[in-house]
Amino acid sequence: GRPHLPPSGSKHTPKGPFMNFGSFSVENRDRVLCIDEYGVPLSAQWDPKGFHFATQISQFGLQHYSSTKEKRTVTLVENGRAFLEEKWTLKRRAGAELSVTHSQQLGRDVLKFCTEVPKSGLTAIDGIIRLVDDHRNGEVNAHITFSASGPMVISLRVQLSNEHWHMLHYDSTAKKAVQLRGDSIHYRLLAPVGEWRTVVRNLQVDVQRAIISVRRKPSGKKPKEKIGLLKVVRVESLGLRGCGQLANFSLTSSAHLEMAVYAADWLVNNQDERGGWPVGVTRTLKPNLVLNPGWYSAMAQGQGISLLVRVYHATKKKVYLQTAHRAVAPYSIPSAEGGVQAKFLNRLVWYEEYPTTPSSFVLNGFIYALIGLYDVAAFDGEKSGAAKLYKEGLHSLKAMASLYDTGSGTLYDLRHTLAIVEPNRARWDYHVAHINLMATMATIDEDPIFVSLRDRWLRYLKGHISSHN
Repeated sequence: GRPHLPPSGSKHTPKGPFMNFGSFSVENRDRVLCIDEYGVPLSAQWDPKGFHFATQISQFGLQHYSSTKEKRTVTLVENGRAFLEEKWTLKRRAGAELSVTHSQQLGRDVLKFCTEVPKSGLTAIDGIIRLVDDHRNGEVNAHITFSASGPMVISLRVQLSNEHWHMLHYDSTAKKAVQLRGDSIHYRLLAPVGEWRTVVRNLQVDVQRAIISVRRKPSGKKPKEKIGLLKVVRVESLGLRGCGQLANFSLTSSAHLEMAVYAADWLVNNQDERGGWPVGVTRTLKPNLVLNPGWYSAMAQGQGISLLVRVYHATKKKVYLQTAHRAVAPYSIPSAEGGVQAKFLNRLVWYEEYPTTPSSFVLNGFIYALIGLYDVAAFDGEKSGAAKLYKEGLHSLKAMASLYDTGSGTLYDLRHTLAIVEPNRARWDYHVAHINLMATMATIDEDPIFVSLRDRWLRYLKGHISSHN
C-alpha cells in the first residue's frame, strides 16, 4: 500500500475519523470468514473454523465509523403503516397468515405474520413473499426490524453483477455461521422470542463471503483462484417463514454507523472481568514464542478503546465510555501475569501486541495501544490513569522509535535484542503502517522525532539508503 498522511494542519481527535481506516475493507479481507449473526467479522486468521478477534472487530468498527459522513440513500419497502396487500403473496400450503396489528412496544402499526415452522435446509422462498424489485448499481444494505415468536427465516432473492441469482436466508435454525448450498446462502440469525431487533446486512459482502467460504481450504487458507468483486444489482423479493412481526424493511446504500455500533456492542458484551478481550486461539510467532488461548493484545485493547470512545461520542450512551475505561486495566498488568505491559531493558514501559516471553516489542501494535490511551484520556483529563500510562508509553516511544530504523526500512519488532535471532524486518506494508503511525503521532505530539522518522521512512520507500562509514 501507499502511505496515507493526515492533511496538513489536521490533528488526531478521539471524536473524528480514525487515521486512514475509512479506506479499509475489513469484511473483504481473506482472513475474514464472514460477518456473523452479531454483525461482526468472524476471523479465520489462525483458526479455519472461525473465532472472534477483538483487533479485527475493532478495525471493522473504526473503518465504518470513519466513513459515517458518507451520504446514503434509503428506500423504504415496508413498515406496516402503508400496507399494500397486492404487494404480498401468501403460500397457503405453508399455512401463511398476514395482517396489520398494533405494537404497544413500538407505539405503531406493524405487520403480523405466521407460517409453518421453518426447517433448516430451506432452499427457496416459501410462506410469505413481498415483491421488492429494487435495481441497484452499488452497495446495498438490508435493514430489517422484526420480533420473532419462534423459529424464523428471513429470505432475500438477489441478482449479482455476473447475472447469477442467489437466495440469502437469515435463519434462526441454522447450525453454522454461514453455509452455501447450491444457490442458497444461509446465515445464522439471532431472533430472541418477543424482542424487537434490527438486523442490518450488507448483501454484497454476505454473498461474497459465502462463495469464498466454500472454496476455502480446510487449513483456512484462501482459494487459489481469484474471485472478483461481486455486486448485488437487484433485490427481487423478501420472504418470511415462521411467526413474528415486521416493523421495517428498507434498503440503503450504506450503513456505517450501524456497523460501528455492532462492533462496539460486541466489545461491551465480551469484555472480561479484567477489562480485556482475550484471544481464544493459540498464536505461534516462532517455535519458542507461543501464546496459549486467553492472551490479551495491547493492540486490541487500544483499537477497542478508540472505537468505544467514538461510538460513545456518536450515541452518548455511557456504557461505551465505561467499557473503554475498563479496557485500560490490562495496560498496568505485566505480561508475565497475563497483562500486556513489558519493560525494555527493565526500564522503558511497553504495551505488547503479543505479550510473549521473552518480550517481542512490536512497533505498530504498541502505537495503536498508545493512541487508544490518548483517546480515552481526552475524556478523562490529564490526571487519569489512562493519561499516566499514555505519558509513560510516549516517553518510551520517543526513546525507542529510532531503534526500528534499519537505514533502508524498518523492523517489525525488537525480538533480536533479547534472543539470539536475526532481526525481523518489516514487510513494505508494515513499513507503510509505521509511516502512517508516525504521521499520526506528529499530529498529537510536537516532538520533532515523529516528523523526522516519518520523512526519513518515506524516503526509504523511494529507494533511499542511509550513508555508511
